[in-house]
Amino acid sequence: MISSDVDLDKTRTLLLYLSLAKHKIDQREIAKQKLAAQISALKKISTKSVKKHVADLEKDIAEAIQKERNIISTQKTEDEQHQELVSKIDMLEAKLGKYLETKEARKKRILELEAKIKKKMASRKEKLAGLKDSIKSLEKLYSSAKKDKKVSRKRLKSIEAKIKNLKKKLKKKAEEL
Repeated sequence: MISSDVDLDKTRTLLLYLSLAKHKIDQREIAKQKLAAQISALKKISTKSVKKHVADLEKDIAEAIQKERNIISTQKTEDEQHQELVSKIDMLEAKLGKYLETKEARKKRILELEAKIKKKMASRKEKLAGLKDSIKSLEKLYSSAKKDKKVSRKRLKSIEAKIKNLKKKLKKKAEEL
């Protein structure tokens, strides 16, 4: 069962590089074995064929040296690619971290603004409730003053004007919400 924490692409890349390294090591061993076989064969042969075997040996040595150079060159290239990938990963991790920090800061700011708006709305609703209460008490005062014959018409008109004014304010405040 494959763990969800394992990155398949990275695992494939790792296995590829491991198999390439194993192949290079195998090639190196084959070259060493050829060289050892040549040396042991050289010890057994007659002096007449020594020149031919020396030429073959030089050829095999040159081949082994060339394979070593190729391995070193390939390893250097792979190391450079690996270093480049590591730096890209580091850069992407930094960008991701910055993005996540920005996202968290933005989320926090949104919550702060929402709380501020709710507080402001509650304050306005309280003011509207206060205005409604004032209007109700004035309407009660107005209706009781209307029934009372002692209150002058001027006073009744004043109360009625205040009621109308408060209703306009209430309507205006309600529209602002």
